[in-house]
This record gives sequence, structure tokens and C-alpha cells, in this order.
Amino acid sequence: VAGGMCDLDAIRTVRSRGIFMEHAAPEGSGAMSAVLGMDAEVIEDVLNGREGVSIANYNCPGQIVITGEAAAVAEAGARRVLPLKVSGPFHSPMMRPAGEELAKVFAGVSMNPLKIPYVANINAEVITDCGRIEGLLVEQVSGSVRWQQSVETMI
Repeated sequence: VAGGMCDLDAIRTVRSRGIFMEHAAPEGSGAMSAVLGMDAEVIEDVLNGREGVSIANYNCPGQIVITGEAAAVAEAGARRVLPLKVSGPFHSPMMRPAGEELAKVFAGVSMNPLKIPYVANINAEVITDCGRIEGLLVEQVSGSVRWQQSVETMI
């Protein structure tokens, strides 16, 4: 919608991204869980220094999704955790190979000046420079989705 790439390139890139993410981690090696009723800062403190688990999504106050190695996600601990029925540990470091493959796809995509700015959900910043798009989209594959912060920025 912002005009950063043509519709066909956007569709091809999104399809490729999904395939790469599906194959980035062996089946059953990762997990995701929604942590309910805890502040993001508390969850960040709990996960600080813990290997194999990170925040996938900052959905809204009181709902954070954690992701990573199945055992690490299960052991992270919280008052109320709901395992999510997903096929992989999305938005975790385990998805880095998918990001690397996506970067290769972008090599064949022409980026255009943006008609309107957009908010990148990897950092919740307003983006007006089309030269930053590729890197942010690649980073977002294995990084936290800052949905709450993105909505706050748009407001």
C-alpha cells in the first residue's frame, strides 16, 4: 500500500518468507506460548540471560508471546501461560536462516520511494526511507513483533 514494491513482488516475497520460516527450524524443535497477566518488563527480566527463549510478540498490555526452543519456552515460567498451536518458533533467533534466505529474495526486488510512511513492527518507528525496508523486513523474521508499540506510534 505504501508503494515500496509492486504488488507481484510483494506477493512473491511474502510467499517466500512463509516458506523459509516454515523450514527454518526442525518440526517440533520450537514452541510459542502466550504469557497472560504479566508486564512486558517483568517478562523481559525473567528471560534476560536465558538461552533459547525470547519475546516474539508484544501484542498488548498483559499479553506477550514468547518463542524459541520448546524446552526453554516450557521452562520460562509465568503465572499463566497458554501454549500456542503453531508450526514453529516464529520471531525467534531460530528463524535467522529464514531471514538470510529472504535477504536473497530482496536482491531481485526493486524498491520504490514510499508514497506514504509506514510503521515497521520490528522497531515501531515511522519509516519514510525505502532504503531501510529490506533490512527491517529481514530483521523482523527473527525479531520481536512490537505490535503494541506500533499501534501506539500510529495513534
